[in-house]
Amino acid sequence: HVDFGPAMKVQRFRLGNGLRVLLLIDRNAPVVSYHTWVRVGSRDERPGKTGIAHLFEHLMFNETKSLPAGEFDRVLEENGAESNAATWLDWTFYHESLPASKVGLAIRLEAERLHNLVLRDKQVSSEKEVVANERRYRVDDDVEGAVNELLYKTAFEKHPYHWPTIGWMEDIQGFTVEDCERFYRTYYAPNNVTVVVVGDVSEENVLQLIQDHYGALTPAVIPERQLPVEPEQVAERRVPISKPTATEKVMLGYKAPPLAHADHVSLTVLNEILFGGRSSRVYRSLVKQRELATELRG
Repeated sequence: HVDFGPAMKVQRFRLGNGLRVLLLIDRNAPVVSYHTWVRVGSRDERPGKTGIAHLFEHLMFNETKSLPAGEFDRVLEENGAESNAATWLDWTFYHESLPASKVGLAIRLEAERLHNLVLRDKQVSSEKEVVANERRYRVDDDVEGAVNELLYKTAFEKHPYHWPTIGWMEDIQGFTVEDCERFYRTYYAPNNVTVVVVGDVSEENVLQLIQDHYGALTPAVIPERQLPVEPEQVAERRVPISKPTATEKVMLGYKAPPLAHADHVSLTVLNEILFGGRSSRVYRSLVKQRELATELRG
């Protein structure tokens, strides 16, 4: 376990099929937060199939073998739950916040869609259009979204961070049911998932429910992450872009070591000192003192 003091102890468990479970019991309020982290993100895609990890986040809220379309959200909301999901470069995660007495419901529903998602042309085509519209709104018609995408595309030449998590438009529109089935059976397996439970729950009850609902799921052979080596950057890369904006904007990026690197924590703290809100040093210097900028985020 990981200890954060007498009241904050994270316990780690693993089922026989590889499912990892992190449990933190917190009696401060009669609620529970249930997270499902899947070790797959846009870095696991390949050219021509970019955006499938994000598309799949949408598909996971659709029909399963025992739940009609829309039933997943309806049942959760009827029981006082909030739910959402997100996809990023290295991961996809799903979460529910709900009354602690309903933790069994979250476990049952998450295990169901992890194993029994229904993928048909109707669902895939519908969600492809939803994602395409999201891309139009967040990237194609948004100055900051377009520039942020260009920043990553410029900073990385070979590494999968080169393409956006939402994917290129032509790839989004080209996905087939077979693509989605292959992705689901490859990555949405118990040995590629970590369940995180935090709240006013019983350790014995939660672990038994997880064993009951996830224990029979079959593990998959997860492809090894063999990422191309990014060429060393030896000079600044600068890309001018013309967009209809009321004021000039600039976006800067610096490559940093990976999460597991010893310097990661120090750099995270430094980032907060420099850019964390209106009291940060760069905000104070550029916005308040020198009046060179009207807004700054980092």
